[in-house]
Amino acid sequence: MSFRLYTALSLVCLFVLTACSSTRGLYDAGAAAAGGVIANKLSDGDPLMTGVGAAGGVAVSEIAQTLSAKQGQTQYTNGYQQGRSDAVKQQYWIVQNQQKQSKTPPPQTSYLPITVPGATTNGVTTLPRTEYIRVEQ
Repeated sequence: MSFRLYTALSLVCLFVLTACSSTRGLYDAGAAAAGGVIANKLSDGDPLMTGVGAAGGVAVSEIAQTLSAKQGQTQYTNGYQQGRSDAVKQQYWIVQNQQKQSKTPPPQTSYLPITVPGATTNGVTTLPRTEYIRVEQ
């Protein structure tokens, strides 16, 4: 196999490795195998270089997965902060609208006097008096 094919294979492995972190061990093993194969072919079968290539594959896999997880956490935090900001803005406008509604003037209150005449009914005599009816406009 040629150097270009190994390079393409390693790039494909890196892309696949950063796709999901739930199978981290499987990705590390795949990266170690790819790194070992590439190092083995480039060094004409030198066992030391094959081991270094495998370790390098695991290191690249871990770095890629860490960066992917960090980016996901950053996006989650940004979304959470944006949601909190939207909730505060919504509460602000609710209060503003309530204050606008309460600026209407209070109703005018007046009292209308009514005179109740005195009378005699069934032997009971009542005196004339004035009662007031509350009127709001």
